[in-house]
Amino acid sequence: MTSGNARSIWSGFYKKPIKERKTQLKLVYPDLFKAGDPLHLDENIANNMIENCIGTLEVPLGLGLNFTINGKQCVAPMAVEEPSVIAAVSGVAKLVSETSLDHGFVASTSGNIVYSQVQITDVDKIYEKMDLLHQQRDKLVAQANQFCASMKARGGGVVEMSVRAIKKSAKKGDWLVVHFHIDVCDSMGANIATEVAEKMAPHLQAMVGGRVGLKILSNLSLERTAKAQFRIPTNKLAYKGIDGSLLAEQIVEAYEYACDDPFRAVTHNKGIMNGIDALALATGQDWRAIEASSHAWASLRDPERGYQPLTRYWIEDDVLVGELEIPISVGTQGGAIKTHPAYRFALGLAKIQSSQELAQLMACVGLAQNFAALRALSSEGIQRGHMSLHARNIAMAAGAPPFAIEECVLFMIETGNINQASAKRYLEAHKLQTMMRTISQTFHAFPSMFYCEIATRNGPLSLNVAFQTIGDSPVVINFSTEQHDPLMEQLFGEKAYSWISSVLHLLDRVEIVPTDSPRLLERQSQKLKCTSILMNIISRSLLIKHEDTILDFFRAIVDLPQLGPQDLPIAQEWLEKEDQHTRIALPLLFSLWQVFEYQVGQWIGIELLSKRILQAQRDIMLSLIGSTDQNIDSYMNLHGSRYQVPLFMLCDAICFNESLITPQALEYIADLGAAFELQQIVAHDVSPTKLHRDIELMRLKGLSKDAAITHGVVNGFLFWLSEHKHFSDQQILDLLDGSDVAYKSHKQLYLDFIALFSKEISGEFAGIDLDKCRHATKLYRQYYQVEWLY
Repeated sequence: MTSGNARSIWSGFYKKPIKERKTQLKLVYPDLFKAGDPLHLDENIANNMIENCIGTLEVPLGLGLNFTINGKQCVAPMAVEEPSVIAAVSGVAKLVSETSLDHGFVASTSGNIVYSQVQITDVDKIYEKMDLLHQQRDKLVAQANQFCASMKARGGGVVEMSVRAIKKSAKKGDWLVVHFHIDVCDSMGANIATEVAEKMAPHLQAMVGGRVGLKILSNLSLERTAKAQFRIPTNKLAYKGIDGSLLAEQIVEAYEYACDDPFRAVTHNKGIMNGIDALALATGQDWRAIEASSHAWASLRDPERGYQPLTRYWIEDDVLVGELEIPISVGTQGGAIKTHPAYRFALGLAKIQSSQELAQLMACVGLAQNFAALRALSSEGIQRGHMSLHARNIAMAAGAPPFAIEECVLFMIETGNINQASAKRYLEAHKLQTMMRTISQTFHAFPSMFYCEIATRNGPLSLNVAFQTIGDSPVVINFSTEQHDPLMEQLFGEKAYSWISSVLHLLDRVEIVPTDSPRLLERQSQKLKCTSILMNIISRSLLIKHEDTILDFFRAIVDLPQLGPQDLPIAQEWLEKEDQHTRIALPLLFSLWQVFEYQVGQWIGIELLSKRILQAQRDIMLSLIGSTDQNIDSYMNLHGSRYQVPLFMLCDAICFNESLITPQALEYIADLGAAFELQQIVAHDVSPTKLHRDIELMRLKGLSKDAAITHGVVNGFLFWLSEHKHFSDQQILDLLDGSDVAYKSHKQLYLDFIALFSKEISGEFAGIDLDKCRHATKLYRQYYQVEWLY
């Protein structure tokens, strides 16, 4: 089921904190995480894999996204330390999936044949002996199959034998070389090919004489190639201000240059191997063999011209065609794949079922990598995109903690100085020392997706959240436009897209961030506010529907914020019996809570502030299930605490200089937020639109006398009339009948109510401009249309 336009489950993946990415992976691939951490290689296992082992070496593992190959969507796990490789591959894969005439890459393989090679020297009458071997071909093939019986039983084994005479370059005479062509099925085949060579060598020598030399596989597998191709109309290729047709011509020209110059061809092919090697390393393949055979292939394709580019490009009827054919010997069975859990994990991520599929994915990754490089070289140049990602490595090398890396990178790019000295100047100026906490989490079930995009003054604010699917089919919720959708109405009620947009627009105008704060920090502050608002709205809809069950749920996620998705603190069996709204809203709320925590943990390097923000969010969640006695002050305090103002102000504090963040400052911000919150709720409760709405709801549900959301309408002004002015519910309904005339005729009542809470915002804190806060109060009054009362 989809609400709104469907989006890829990986949309916005690169923007997420690493902990949220890992959570999403565990939702998409629950089976891969059943045995614990799949990326951990035990040292005892490592010690038995190689000699003189002293430990393990970790390499970043990422996902190349957006691939569609032969109509099947997949990801490419890639282990690589070089920046820009994965970003480039993902970007091109998305372009090909969306614009190619074939709706993605078309890939194929030629087979699974590897060569077992036996060298025999000093053979007399070599050509007669070659004829003898040819005559005995069937017998020798059958004999060789005895040494790979299990492979033969699986449908593979030795299928052919060929004989070559190779002229010696250093001495007179020829080498006699026998090749056994072995179908190795889904294994890489190195061991079995060498086994056949060693076992067959004595039999061959007995037939032809001479002296046996080398007995081993050949890594040049001309009958085990993979081919990938895309076809993109040139009018879909426009990039960085360059017309698509012109760009296509320049890409073909860059390819032709590589055909003519081996110095360029080597660099051209190195870029291809950037992607292929990274995928090979992640999936436990012999990347050295792949490299060697690829470069040999590049030399053999056109003997007259010498070393050639591995890819080809041409334009055909206004369509750019890109193609890569390359010998690739890979396996999905046997070897280190059985030993190293990370290799099995990576193959599971790619959903690889056979060696042919893995070879096809490698070819597509190599082609995507090469096209990305040629497109960049033909437009803005490779350095701009590469260096922006390289700056991340510079920032880390300079000692930037994770939460400060983005800021440090932006600083280096904006100043044009991408080097350690520049990074260290930035870090020293801001005295960044705190490290983000350790990440670990466990997860569950194929996910549904929630996508939200809202316009702000800093550009679109997006949030892409994976959440647990309850039921058979995942749900995609696209909350990026105003929609009249039953599911949206159940989740958000009257607080739909336009309402949230208006609230975020208002928050933009009333935020207390310094005028010179980095844009990235403001962005993070806005995203935290948006996540909190969404949680608040969904929580209210759930509470009204399932008060008792949801009370336990709220207490669980507030008390145990480190829970993983498989620990969703409510019975899944109960959820499966509920309606669609509940089956979606509960897991979505749970994931939003996790995302909020991940964002705080990754973005905020000041532990004092991050803990205070998380506690503020917990307090909001608890206030939603709270109630109070029939006292106007406690009623208003609980009612107001649901409006999140202290949390919003703490989020704004992300933008303050670290030296300003002290326990006293945070206490002041919280007190100021509470005062600000109280004035907001007073304006809200006497607002004509809100009051008219609450009067109508009061007719249906009654007035909540303890401020509990589930006990009727919560409105401080109406409660004050009831409990302190001793109006009956009917008198209130008669007094305020919903008309503008009736509303304005009771101005004194509103003024008396306002006077109870007209406390002046005071105090002092170096990071906050109180005049800005007072102006914000005026803006809230305008928003609620009650400025005439002040």
